[in-house]
Amino acid sequence: MAKRWGKPVQLNRNNIIVTPKVSPCQVQAKIEGAFKREAEIDARHISVAISDHTARLYGHVHSVNEPNAARAAAASAPGIASVESHLVVTP
Repeated sequence: MAKRWGKPVQLNRNNIIVTPKVSPCQVQAKIEGAFKREAEIDARHISVAISDHTARLYGHVHSVNEPNAARAAAASAPGIASVESHLVVTP
């Protein structure tokens, strides 16, 4: 005889997105700190602007790998939904 466990379990999924409350200044400082820690990025020539959960990167870099590394570092900051790179590679 099979044992009954009671009511079946219902799965309830709510599409709730939790966003941390971080000020743009804090996010900018986190991104600039990440640039300084990243060996591939020369942070002296990159500026960061934050608005509407978007990080905008400006300046010039010295290698083809630096824009990708800078974009990845900025994208990993809390509260950032997109990254716009306006970085120019100058040898």
